[in-house]
Formats: sequence, C-alpha cells, structure tokens
Amino acid sequence: SPPAGGGGEIGLVTDAARGFAVTPPKGFVPWPEGKAVTVLVAYRDPFTHSTFTLAAYPSPDTAEVVKKRTVQSYSEVFSAFTVLRNEKLKRAGAEVSPETWLVEMESRYGNFGTRQMQVFSKKGEDVFLLTYTAAEKDYLKCKASFEKSLETFHFLEAAGPAR
Repeated sequence: SPPAGGGGEIGLVTDAARGFAVTPPKGFVPWPEGKAVTVLVAYRDPFTHSTFTLAAYPSPDTAEVVKKRTVQSYSEVFSAFTVLRNEKLKRAGAEVSPETWLVEMESRYGNFGTRQMQVFSKKGEDVFLLTYTAAEKDYLKCKASFEKSLETFHFLEAAGPAR
C-alpha cells in the first residue's frame, strides 16, 4: 500500500517489481475500483471524480508506436476528438530517457466532454501508460496538479551488484 505523506496527502508510490515511482496528484485518494490486471496505480479526486491511473503491460512495440495506435483508436471511438499536444516529454529542456511521449487531448462522447493527459514510456519489455483525466469543466483546476504529479514519475535505477 502507498505511503501517506504529511497532512493526509498521498506520498511517493514506489513499485520495485516494475521499477517505477510516482506521486499521485494532490488531493487524490486511492481508487480501488479503477484497478485492473494491467492498472498498477489508481487514484481519484473525491470531489471532481477526476482520475489518475498508471498501467503497464508487455509489448514488443516502442512507446511511440503504442502512442500512435492509442490516439488513432480514440479518434475512431469518440464523436469529437482533438489532440492538443503531442510531444516528447522534456525535463530541464532535455528529452527524458527512456523515450517518453506526452499527449494532451479532449474528447466528447455524446454530451460529456473530457480532457486527458497521457504519457507513454517503455522500460524493458513493458509499456507504461499514465493517464490523467478530468471533465472538461474541471480540467484547468486539475492541470497543475496533474503536471506536478507527472514531474515525480521516474523509473528506478536497477541495483548494482553488491561489492
């Protein structure tokens, strides 16, 4: 179970088996109903019902290929779909390693509109997909905490041999 930070905030969630760490967005709480076989982390905001999930699954494809296929599938499912940002993730002006893609999009299914920020990366044989989702009306309120959470995502360094 994830460690709790001070003041009731959820702290850094570390998964040594899959080799990653991330801090959920501020104010988000564990969301057991959001868990599935491939979903390793699931949190939601109890007031806006915005969500954050981190999924990982084996794939022979690169993160970029998975991203392209995912975005294409969304464009076929939603009645209205727009990619607002599609770029390699950077920190301090340099591209993140391993190659990591950030896609920000908005979609509409019937009368309900959502905005998402998705991040695609790959470590070893596993593709990692971080998904931050909010209703259209709540997205701007959530975006800063989504981005702050994303800044904490990193792959753990493999432990070297004991000396």
